Order: sequence, then C-alpha cells, then structure tokens
Amino acid sequence: MSITRRNYYKSYRPGSGPLFLLLALACCCAAARASAADDAPSAASISKAARLSSAAGAVTPSALVNLGTGGFIEVELSDNGKFTMGTLAGDPAKTTDDNKALLYGPPNPSTGDTMISVDGAPVSIHTGTSSGITTAGDAVSVTLQVGAIQVLERLTIKTSQASGNKDTVEIYFKVTNNSAAAHTVALRTQLDTLLGSNDGAPFRIPGIGEVTKDKEFDNDPATAGIAAIPAQALVLDNLLSPNIISMLTFTGLGYQTPDRVVFGYWPVSVGNWGYIIDSTRSFTSDSSVIVWWGYPAAAFNLGVGQSKEFAILYGIGNCNSISAKQLTVLFCGDTTLQGQAQGASFSYAPSIITAFITNTSAGTVAGGKATLSFPSDLVLSAGFASVRSIEGTAGSGILATTQTAQIDWQLTGYGRRLEERPINLSLDVNGSHYTSLRDIQVKTIAGLLYGQATTEAGAPVAGAAIAVLNGAGAVVAAAVTQADGTYAVSGLAPGSYRVRMSAAGRPDIYFSAAVVSGDSGGQTGNPSAFTAVSRLESFAYPNPARSGRVHISYFLDAAAACELKIYTSSGELIRTMSATAPGAGWSSFDWDIDTVANGVYLYRLKTASGSSDGKIAVLKRKGL
Repeated sequence: MSITRRNYYKSYRPGSGPLFLLLALACCCAAARASAADDAPSAASISKAARLSSAAGAVTPSALVNLGTGGFIEVELSDNGKFTMGTLAGDPAKTTDDNKALLYGPPNPSTGDTMISVDGAPVSIHTGTSSGITTAGDAVSVTLQVGAIQVLERLTIKTSQASGNKDTVEIYFKVTNNSAAAHTVALRTQLDTLLGSNDGAPFRIPGIGEVTKDKEFDNDPATAGIAAIPAQALVLDNLLSPNIISMLTFTGLGYQTPDRVVFGYWPVSVGNWGYIIDSTRSFTSDSSVIVWWGYPAAAFNLGVGQSKEFAILYGIGNCNSISAKQLTVLFCGDTTLQGQAQGASFSYAPSIITAFITNTSAGTVAGGKATLSFPSDLVLSAGFASVRSIEGTAGSGILATTQTAQIDWQLTGYGRRLEERPINLSLDVNGSHYTSLRDIQVKTIAGLLYGQATTEAGAPVAGAAIAVLNGAGAVVAAAVTQADGTYAVSGLAPGSYRVRMSAAGRPDIYFSAAVVSGDSGGQTGNPSAFTAVSRLESFAYPNPARSGRVHISYFLDAAAACELKIYTSSGELIRTMSATAPGAGWSSFDWDIDTVANGVYLYRLKTASGSSDGKIAVLKRKGL
C-alpha cells in the first residue's frame, strides 16, 4: 500500500537530497484577511491592528529586527515588545510566499500582546519605555520599563526536542521589581495563532482531542471541571488534512509553570486581562492562545530587586502524515528521550507519542487496530498497551465517517542505547495495512554515571554493589542498585571510568562507562547484564553511524585477549584492533569512521574461545 509521508519541519535523511520544508498551503496576503465571525463583536469590521491599538494603548514601534537562523524559523520583534514568527524558506532568492506564518502578521508584528498586573492593576507592557532591541546569537530581546516593573522579553531560536532541529522559539520573560517597595505581580501573554492563511487555526491536544471552541486549563485542583495545563498542544491549518502543524509547549522548561492557559477567540482576548469562557463560542475564524502566570489568585510577591522568570515554546510541530484511501493519520511525538538524575537513581521522562486517525471514507471503519512497535531497549509506561483499537468512542470498536480517534502512548527507556531508535506505527483497517516510521534520539545524562543491572533475561537486579574505578584501578565511588535495578553516581569529574558490578550468586562483571558534561556523546553503564553462561556477545552503536566513532561493545565471561577485524561488504580487510579485557563483563573497541565511505561494513570479534560477527551501516550526513 502506497503512502504519503509529510514531515512538518525541514528534515534530512541520508540519500534524501537537499533540505526542504513540506508546506503546501499557499500563503495569502495578511493585509487582505478579515476576522469576521458569526459570533464576533461588532468591532470585527475594524482592522486587527487598529483594534489592538485602541484596546491596549499600544505605541507604534520605531524599530523592528528579524532573526532567522538555521533555515527553519524566523521571528520579528518590535522595540515595543510585539513579535510574530513564521517558517523560513532558507533560500534568500525565494519570494516571501515560500515562508508560512505561524502567528499573525509576518513580517510586521501587531496583534499579539503581553500585559502585566501590578498590585491588581493590569497594563500593556507595549506602552512601557523601551531600551531598544538587542541581538545576541540566536536570541533577540528588548527591555521595557512599565511603571515600577521592568520586563525583559527575549525570543531565542532553540533546537526542538520534538524534531531535533532549530525550529522552535523560546518566548521568555523576566519580570524585575526596580522600585523601593514590594509589589504583587502577574503576567499574561497572548499569541494570535495563524497557520499559513488560516487565521482561525484549530488545536489538537494529546489526551484531550480537537479544540475549536473556548477551552481553559489551569493547575489549581480547587477549580472543579477544569483540566490541568497540558504539556503540549498542536496547532494546525486544517484538522482533517493539515499541511502545516506547529506546537506549543507549556511545561517542563525549567521555569515557573503557567497558572492558566486559554484557547480562545482573538477579538475577545486581545487587550483583555481576563477571559470569560463561553464553551459554545467557536474561534475557527480567529483563534488565539492566552497564557497567565500568577493568575487568577496566585499573583506573586516581588520584593525590592527581586525577579521572576517565565517561558513557553512555540515552533514547528513534528508529525508524520499517512494519506490513504480510508484514513488520514498524524503520527506525532518527541524525537528525544532525555534522562535526569533522581537521587541514587535516574529516569527518562516518558515521551508522549500520539496518533490522530480520521476516517475520510464514506463508510464506517470497524475493528481497526493501531500498533506501536519499538526496539526492546525502549518500554511503554505502565497502563499503555502496544496494540490499540481505532475507535471514536471507547469500547465501540468503530470509527464513523469524519470521526477522529486519538491514541496516546507513553514511551520511555533506561538509556541502554545512546542513538536514534526507530518507532513504527502500523494500522490494520478493513483488510488494508499502513505504516509510518519515525526516530527517537536517546540522550545521555550530563554529569552522571548511571545504568541498570539486569539478569540475562532483562529482569532488574536490586541490591547489586556498584564500584567505580579510575584509570589506576582505585575505587573512587560506590552505589547500590535500586528496586528497578537502576543506580546513579554523581560528583565525578567528566572522563572514562571502569565499573565493577557484584551480586550474590553471580560472577562480577566489569564494563566501561563515561561521565560527560553535555547530553550527547559518551556512553552509559548499560547494557550491564549479569550472566552465568560462557559466551562472547557483541553489538555496535550508533548503528547506523553518521560521524565520529562507532563503539563495538563485547561481553566476555572472563579476562581474555580479543581481536577485532573490520571488512568492507566485498570482504576486504580494512582495520585490525587488539585488546585484552581486564575481567568479565562489557568492553569496547572504538572505530573512527571519518575516513571511510558510506556503506555497510562487517566486523568479526574473536577470542580463544569463540567469535561474534556483526554489521555496521555508515550513513554520513550531508557535508561530513
């Protein structure tokens, strides 16, 4: 079955040719758009810019800076703090029609607005005294003095965990009390969402579904009937067959979490500190997102000289699209698993993988199944099944015409493989089979030596003793594995170490591990499996390899000399390496691939007691 795959960001895969952005929707002239709606207020006939100026008292910007780097996204910031953004064609010779809007107004920001409430009195920050625009690398900023409060606003182009590309903007605010007295402060920012030419862009929220009418979220358990603020939300130019997708991220950014988020109607939200929800009000003619910190009853107290920092992310969404005769499918999710220390242990925060499956046929889809497949070093969080029914209503087993099923999975791991891991979505519907493949990058944990002790069958081993040895063989740190077999050792200087793992009734094993200062490179203590079987086992990672070194790891049940030979696919020997493993456990050879051509290579590891063979694919990225 043939399929169409769309990546809604510039992507490069070996052999795919030049970078390109698959955004097919023609961009209409922003000045020609109207924001009228059946339920719009009478002021809808006034232009957006005029209505905002009247409502918020905004001043006309005297300067405008465009920041576009990396060939994915650009932002425009005025010296009064107003901003907008869109995708970047990446080719200066192309016309502006090749760039697609993500917010209203490119290249001239006007309709989004930010307000601050000081001691209960809200005011637009855009009326404040501006310091002028400053640029530094991938960031552009402006500082505005609003009465007693200073607001630093900074827009930074970031690498997205959803795509791995520099296609996301961190929208950051730092609020500082410069006066001689304490004040209670709250902040609100409003984004005028526009995708391509759709000023009423709808939303899809994992765990919630599609949102096209007023919807609010907060993190106050006392507000009955209001869901907690989602981690992310997708914005689309079209719900059923999107050509452009962007993504908002509200939580997990290292700053104070918002207190309230509203998806609502722009003519009501603009210049309006509060927003009264009308659950029947559609915003499909003019949508917006409003975010509050310190609202409605959580205003924070700022002492003299004190500051608070806030941020959200907005950028290009990362979804694959399957187009078939019966269905349209969006296969979305992060492309990164990032670990973090947790005392004597560690964890990888689950990645939410979501499939939005819409029945575009004239008939009912019955008995359809969606299957998420992934390598064994990744695991589903508790309560999530790999195979799920495609159904519009839980338990119905059917998907009616135009109905959309949303299926969520949570995927995590223990960092056994620090490389791209494939994730596959398969759909079986009415005798037809469809599939879509994407990758997730497992990153190391900076500043930590960590791992998981397991049996040969993969069961965790609790209570195992971990000894960390330096290059001279001296023990420099120790730990004990937790109930899930994990351990973590902090406070070590970056570098290479040897680890001894001991458990009652099992032979000690030794393996190499590294502490690194960043979240890429290095290697974990995994795999670290106890075994009582005499064997030689090996694997190579990363595989496929794109640059730098390939680690060929091997397991021995005792100290032994080992020889590694690497061959081309035609059998020509190109490299020989030898080493002596100091004891039982995992050791590794490092092979530098920078001087070899793309292709498939064979390797053979050999000891006096046996051999182990494998393959390595070298697929260098363009320009390497």
